[in-house]
Amino acid sequence: MSLLIWMFYEKTLPQSFVFYFNLNCMKKSVSAVISMMAVVILTTGCGNSAKNKEKVINTIGNFSVVERSVDGFTGVALIDSVGADVTYGVYKAITDEGKFIKAVTSEDRVEVYRFNGHHACSGDSVEVKNFYAAGETPSGRQFLKLFFGERVNAFYLEDMKSILAIESSREEVYPLDNGYVIYMHDKRYGFAKEQEQEPVIENICDEITVICLNDKVVYLIKSDDFTGYVDNEGNGIKRLSRAQYKKALNTGKLLWKDGKVSARLVKKI
Repeated sequence: MSLLIWMFYEKTLPQSFVFYFNLNCMKKSVSAVISMMAVVILTTGCGNSAKNKEKVINTIGNFSVVERSVDGFTGVALIDSVGADVTYGVYKAITDEGKFIKAVTSEDRVEVYRFNGHHACSGDSVEVKNFYAAGETPSGRQFLKLFFGERVNAFYLEDMKSILAIESSREEVYPLDNGYVIYMHDKRYGFAKEQEQEPVIENICDEITVICLNDKVVYLIKSDDFTGYVDNEGNGIKRLSRAQYKKALNTGKLLWKDGKVSARLVKKI
């Protein structure tokens, strides 16, 4: 009925009045839309503001360490510049280790993150160590050693890639600064070239000594099939008797020893 009345008056009323009425209605509609948008923006802004209220404990690179409570546990988390989470959960501690970020869980396990925010590895604990010297000068190059259970792994600090490609975890690893890695698996030793899929010598040795000569490096090994010196390719150079082997173990200058792996500076073999 009201529509019919309006249609009648629209025909009879002056056009200036009709135009004023329509314009006034449009203004009210636009005003209502703007009000609704303001409510949405205000609501969204309040949500972001609440998230940004997390207390910043420290900064690491472009990230912030913030205090956070989840399920009754108060710890810390890592967020980026826009407030997005970088770490997986809430931790007891998050620290800058120089080459990586270390996050310690409530169970005292360790998560390792790179400075670009990517997760690198996780385990029971980590340690930064120097590469083992294949010569008289100690190595200044370092690697990350990861412990998990009775296993270990070694990573380059530069990109957090595994140094030993033939197996993701071993009982022990000894990265040498000449590009080779001695490892222990099933209580016996072998060695491989960094990033190679196949070992030079599999884990068949009772012990390995890195023999540093003036112009090259060879390896003194003891195994069931061969005891003596081998080269970087695993080829036998000189076989030794039991007595000769014992004498060779004490020849020259001891550079370092770790378990049944060692290095000696020797003039000749």
